[in-house]
Amino acid sequence: MAKSIQPKSKPKSGPNRPANLTVGLWISVIGMLIYGNTLGHQYTLDDFSVIKDNFVTKKGLEGIGTILTTDYRYGYWISGGTLYRPLSLIMFAIEWSFAPDSPFVGQHFRFIPLTKKLHCSILNLADCSHLSPFCHSPNSYRGCGKHKKQR
Repeated sequence: MAKSIQPKSKPKSGPNRPANLTVGLWISVIGMLIYGNTLGHQYTLDDFSVIKDNFVTKKGLEGIGTILTTDYRYGYWISGGTLYRPLSLIMFAIEWSFAPDSPFVGQHFRFIPLTKKLHCSILNLADCSHLSPFCHSPNSYRGCGKHKKQR
């Protein structure tokens, strides 16, 4: 007597996938609202020494060469320092060249990538990253049954 061959069912990505997605999306929305609340804030703390009162950063794009060859606080005070963070200063200089003395522009430069990272992180945790055009990673399709290898 021949054995009947049963077709293999598609693997499931997890019993709580819709619940994970719902909870993840709520966490994402709450995170965006909390950070979005700060978009109207002014400069504070060390922003003065590296942006508002820093003559190198205030040169905008022209100051990038100096930023690459000096320490982090150069432009606020001239004495030598040991802290070297050119990328953040370059970003501040670019922001200053677009909109001098406007923290709003810089906050948007940081808000948009943060929102994308939060969006993709939540979808990855819920195994739903294949649902978004913004999330591209080698594991983007790991939660979708039709992309898994059948064994």
